[in-house]
Amino acid sequence: MSGRHLPARRTRGHSQSRQSALTYVKGTLLRTRSITSVLLCALTIASLTGCAPDAAPEENTASACAALEQLNSAVEAAKSDLSSAETMGDLRDIRESVSEAYTEAESALDRVAADRADQLAESWSALSEEVEGVSDDAAIADARESLIEEFRELGEARQVAQSDLECD
Repeated sequence: MSGRHLPARRTRGHSQSRQSALTYVKGTLLRTRSITSVLLCALTIASLTGCAPDAAPEENTASACAALEQLNSAVEAAKSDLSSAETMGDLRDIRESVSEAYTEAESALDRVAADRADQLAESWSALSEEVEGVSDDAAIADARESLIEEFRELGEARQVAQSDLECD
């Protein structure tokens, strides 16, 4: 008689353990998918934001232009969404829709500003080193001639750094 009950218990126990195993596998898959999604998003954001090491100034400028365009699109969409806002929560949601684009634009502009500052510093260093390298015995005409290029490059770097600033 105990033999008849034993298979029934095994079947029920097997069914429950199988169901538990399926639940465990589903949970594990969902966690894995979530982790994979988060990592994929992080990699995508990193690639879009120019987080690649030593991005060229031209790449940073292009990223800033794209980020400013995305910010513009987000602002325009938010302005049109304002008419349908019915609660303060709606207004906060509209602000949040612009927040990510703003943050990216700010970061992109910081990278461009850093590139400009770096270029100015590099040009100054090159000029300073060149002046220090001129021999005291050199003819003044030759010394002036050797410095023309460095002064030109410093002037260009200053001009780039000053562009888009409203200097008086």
